[in-house]
Amino acid sequence: MIHSGDLLSALLDGQLDASEAAEVREHLAGCDLCTQELEDVRHARRLVRELPAVEPPDWFLAELLAGDDVVPLGTRGTRRRGALVNIGASVAAGILLLVLSSSQLGPRSVSPEVDGAVERHASTVSALLGSTGGARLVPPHEVPPTTAPERDASNLPAPYAAPDTLAGYELVHAYRSPGGVHLLYEHDDFGLSVFEVQGNVDWGALPDGGTRLSLAGHRAWRMDDDPADGRLVVFEDDGMVVIVVGDEPGDAVLDAAAELPSARNLPLPTRLRRAMARAFEALSPAP
Repeated sequence: MIHSGDLLSALLDGQLDASEAAEVREHLAGCDLCTQELEDVRHARRLVRELPAVEPPDWFLAELLAGDDVVPLGTRGTRRRGALVNIGASVAAGILLLVLSSSQLGPRSVSPEVDGAVERHASTVSALLGSTGGARLVPPHEVPPTTAPERDASNLPAPYAAPDTLAGYELVHAYRSPGGVHLLYEHDDFGLSVFEVQGNVDWGALPDGGTRLSLAGHRAWRMDDDPADGRLVVFEDDGMVVIVVGDEPGDAVLDAAAELPSARNLPLPTRLRRAMARAFEALSPAP
């Protein structure tokens, strides 16, 4: 079963048949991300029931449904669309107040752990690709081979993305990483790691010894000091913090980072936060 938050609301509403509900519950038993999203939705509903109804702006529902054209959902998508249309006007203001007051649903500021990314990259390369060939990126101190749990790269939840190839690199493995995923690529005995975490970059938390730049239209930062020496890039992509670190010198890491997809199928809570932020601006009195 594909990871998705799209069926969680239907599960809570009792709109799934017995086989669908059993499939979703089986998936939840092994998926921490979807379990947390289910708890967020359940928590939101409890609070929203106590809040008044307000007619939302005309564009509100269209923005919430913006992702439905990205991934066809068949009858499930039709059912979800109808449910959103029915509840949209009655809970818009309540969800708005909830989003603004709940830390669980608010955007998360991420301080990119660049040193940790270098270490995790080195430990993963050591475990899977060995020590021969390529100019391995070596952190300041020795790190043991990784023991991080594996992930199925073909079955990642939105908005994580795992392209099969990046600038000549081929995807070879995926791991769980603190707060997100770690993808490992290989090309000519060189390793490349991509770390994806949901949130916004805390640019002020980045260390000295780096360069600000624009990468495929995204704000980015390159680590120029040892040990990365230009082979580590941080950028923000539509609510996703991405760190790309690799062994190959030159512009190989930048080229690979620039090929990462920028159009992501954002999960419902993310679309909800964005729509509510716009609704808040529209409903707030002018200063």
